[in-house]
Amino acid sequence: MFIWLPKAKWFWTAVNVVAWVGGLTYIGCMLVWPWIEKGGDWGYVQSVWTHWQGLNVGVLAFMASVAALKNVQTRAETERDIEMERLETERKRKLANAFSFLLQELSILTKYFRFSMGYLNRVWSKMELSPEGYTTVPVGETPPTVPTSHRAVFSECMEYADEELYELLSGFLKKLQIHDARISDMNKSFELDQGMIVTRANVLGYIYRAAELQAIVNRLFNISRGRPSPINEHFTLEEIKTALSEGNIDLDDMDGLEELVKGALNKQEQTVGGKID
Repeated sequence: MFIWLPKAKWFWTAVNVVAWVGGLTYIGCMLVWPWIEKGGDWGYVQSVWTHWQGLNVGVLAFMASVAALKNVQTRAETERDIEMERLETERKRKLANAFSFLLQELSILTKYFRFSMGYLNRVWSKMELSPEGYTTVPVGETPPTVPTSHRAVFSECMEYADEELYELLSGFLKKLQIHDARISDMNKSFELDQGMIVTRANVLGYIYRAAELQAIVNRLFNISRGRPSPINEHFTLEEIKTALSEGNIDLDDMDGLEELVKGALNKQEQTVGGKID
């Protein structure tokens, strides 16, 4: 049998107030006051109860209904809590299963960022040979192609992730698309001889963004393995240095890289909540 129970907090507050006020008033009028009025004459109290027998039956029925209603509410809340706990356990189980497939994709992405930073490093090397400090010619190779096999696994992880992890995964996918588009456009401009000027600031920015993405991959490695790891908190200098090392890059390898990295990290720390932008 289906029983509809209002969930609004004000409804149950009103029921409690009516029950308590009505109950206390009833006891005062039917028991306390008659007892005081006749100086403790129990016979008089009984006569009052007998005279108001119809009211007594109604009040007792009302009190029984309130008690039954509260019992049904408590039982419904308990069942709802049990169901929510079951769903949460199921969500975590499916997320753990998705993580087992995510590890392989993270290794593939790490390889992509290693090659990507290596490509940008070689673009930087051509700039160092240029007295103008920029280049308009290709480096003699194409940038790595971003892998796509991770999309299905990321989608499954996002389906079962909590809000914080969902933001990390979705933000990673957006930044990955932007990074790939930037270095692909840069390489196309070289090949088509469009005369696009690629400055040192461009390359340093691309390298830093690649390092950020690799830092997220490193966090996801730890999360997938059940190890403690920050999620959306701002990056640390050590995280960025570790990510850069995947591309065999040190902070002092390129003039201005350390300044750019520390400036970006300082900007993140000043944002509300210190989260990844």
